[in-house]
Amino acid sequence: MLGTKTKKLVWTILLATAIALPVRATVVTAYRAKSDAVSPEVPKGGYVVVNRLDRTWEEGDIVVFRSADGNKFGRVKGMAESGEVEIERRDEDAFELAAKDVIGRAFLIAR
Repeated sequence: MLGTKTKKLVWTILLATAIALPVRATVVTAYRAKSDAVSPEVPKGGYVVVNRLDRTWEEGDIVVFRSADGNKFGRVKGMAESGEVEIERRDEDAFELAAKDVIGRAFLIAR
């Protein structure tokens, strides 16, 4: 039999998990940089917490977006007349990306 303290601990862990998983899936998510595409702000190996609800971006914002080969970091260069987001990455030409492919804007960066 489990003791009272153990039962409380188990329930606390279950409740915390039940709250944390939906929040992580819909509100904030952490990502790790696999390259130095937006360094020096986010160096290779750095961690970024992304606000998934933020759907407005300004020039210079660091965002995470979906690409054919996984999620990537980019810096917002501006908004195109077509409504797409102009993205730039180190050592790459700037490109336009559909706003629906932007996962969210970085608001906390840890090196």
